[in-house]
Amino acid sequence: MDVAVGASYVQLLLKNIKTLIYVFTALLLFVFETPVYAIEESEPLHFSADKQIWDRRNNKVELIGHAVVSQLSEKLNANHAVLDLTSRTVDATGDCVYVSQDVVINSDEMHFNLDTHTGTIVGGRVSHERFTLSGERINKLGDGRFQTHWGEYSTCRDCPRSWAFQARDVDLELGGYAYITDVTAKFKDAPAFWAPYMILPLKTKRQSGLLFPRIQLDGTFGFVFVQPYFWAIGRSADMTLGLGTYTEKGRRVEWEGRYALSPKSGGQANFYHIHDERFKDRPNRWSFALEQTQEFSSVFGEKFRLTEVSDNLYPLTYLADSNRGADLVLRSDIVFN
Repeated sequence: MDVAVGASYVQLLLKNIKTLIYVFTALLLFVFETPVYAIEESEPLHFSADKQIWDRRNNKVELIGHAVVSQLSEKLNANHAVLDLTSRTVDATGDCVYVSQDVVINSDEMHFNLDTHTGTIVGGRVSHERFTLSGERINKLGDGRFQTHWGEYSTCRDCPRSWAFQARDVDLELGGYAYITDVTAKFKDAPAFWAPYMILPLKTKRQSGLLFPRIQLDGTFGFVFVQPYFWAIGRSADMTLGLGTYTEKGRRVEWEGRYALSPKSGGQANFYHIHDERFKDRPNRWSFALEQTQEFSSVFGEKFRLTEVSDNLYPLTYLADSNRGADLVLRSDIVFN
């Protein structure tokens, strides 16, 4: 009896151990082979239109007439849009306007992923406070990064465009640089020069370095080229020095210094010089302007302004330098208030 009971006990124990091994193996397979998905919370999505057609099976909605799709960081207006609520993508056509914190995009057709902020712009223009980029097909590669083939780049935004770079490829990123290949510079739609490759800064934070040159054609000054250099002296002071030429006048120097002590206390000084070869009697012509504001207390402050020029004809020729506005004279004064 003892031997039989012992044998039965051993068989039962082995059976239980085998069962435990199966269960443990299944748990290991579940833990290590089951894919783990990270659930990311998407931004709240809002949409509206004159007419909405729902496709419940595919979780899509068609927006017809004054279509608006918006979330926290961006907004899209169009005549017609198809919104996929599962993949969070939108396909829009007709007078499309996309607005984000950094750029405004106008185009005939747009395709965007609202989570990755990437997409395609067909027949459109990207406008930023520092540049405009237009092309038949512009790829939005992320927040602030755009790429296009055979596009036009210019620093003119809302002004009548006096110049532009037409390039085979443009790849730019806000806060970084614009890389342009096979570049043709155009002034008022007339080709001026060609370059195989260019790198242009698009820094949005204060940082010392070369700024984009000022280039224009003027009936009085001829071809204008001034290359400015920006020096970030500190958090509350900076300076810009520009060197260049006016083909119808001569060599050009521009200087500007700024400082700020508080929102209501600060100053700015500007100095302009040109070696005017057309002004034979006195070719070295210049202007200087200084404006300063100081708040001594909440009820007492001071404002100071000083303006000087090399000759009386200077403000008439170089209107932008004098900064006199509608005044018939150049004013220098100090005011306590």
